Amino acid sequence: MRGIDVAKWNGIIDWGKVKSAGCDFAILKVINKSGNEPSFERNYAGCKENSIPVGVYNYSYAINVLQAKQDAERVILNISGKDISMKVWLDVEDKCQQGIGTKLIDIIRVYQSVIESAGYQFGVYTGLSFYKSYIKPYSNLINCPFW
Repeated sequence: MRGIDVAKWNGIIDWGKVKSAGCDFAILKVINKSGNEPSFERNYAGCKENSIPVGVYNYSYAINVLQAKQDAERVILNISGKDISMKVWLDVEDKCQQGIGTKLIDIIRVYQSVIESAGYQFGVYTGLSFYKSYIKPYSNLINCPFW
């Protein structure tokens, strides 16, 4: 399957062109550091109008489980009532999360728990280098897909 991830940085997207180019799904940024992602509603509507299955992601700045829980709850609030047929992805790769050891795993696990308790599928979105350095040493402590 071919998919894309998008955020406000991608500007106004012609979702008809995206569909005709063979895109099978889209992962939309749903919240950001300061609140709701400004492009989410517009991109969600464009995907739905063009029958593109939607997932969402949250670029995380969480450095403790309370922040992770609050972010996950904010994501659920923003997607409630929407057709989210793909996963809810927690994007962990920020510098503030480097070297916090098992605290990062706790962040992932609490976020996962909140998302799955709300009935959504969950996964972790990260770069290969971040994964190898900060997640892989503790990967036996978590059970989720990675992108």
